Amino acid sequence: MLIAITGLNGSGKDTVADYIKEKYGYKHISLSSLVNKLTIEQGKDIRKRDDLNFVADSQRKKDGSAFLAKQALKDYKKNDHLVLSSFRHPSEIELVREKEGIIIRIDSPLKTRFERNVLRKKKNPGTDHGSVNLDDFIKKQNRELSNPDKDKMQISEVLKHTDFIIKNDSTLISLHKKIDILIDIISVGD
Repeated sequence: MLIAITGLNGSGKDTVADYIKEKYGYKHISLSSLVNKLTIEQGKDIRKRDDLNFVADSQRKKDGSAFLAKQALKDYKKNDHLVLSSFRHPSEIELVREKEGIIIRIDSPLKTRFERNVLRKKKNPGTDHGSVNLDDFIKKQNRELSNPDKDKMQISEVLKHTDFIIKNDSTLISLHKKIDILIDIISVGD
């Protein structure tokens, strides 16, 4: 089974994917980690969100907007158990649909997502991934949600095409219970 996870910055995408990996034995590939690898290969700084976005946008323009999903899915077979996280473009979702994958959106309140980003910044002070200013956090989010350039991030479009939504607005135990319920639901036909 193929599961794709999307959501806004700080919503808990990788937390959900890692839980599915650990509890249910899925392989987890983060599209963000693929961008990190490309960014390093191109001599850019993975601690800078603008460098990561530049590399991802340039690669989309060069290799097509679904290039990250294609790379992550190149060895996927229907009976594999794979969870992918960090989708940023609708063409990546289309590829998951072609493989009969399930798309899950993780939603968290703005304040919670901002607080998580502040913690990220404190844990990794050399990066600009986490923002300690709410206005800056919102500006970055709005830039990534929609862009008139079709090769750039289109997260708002991705969020519209999900099969299930998990609200990550409470404790980690509560989130795990929600994931367990959802996995039971989607595994019925598996």
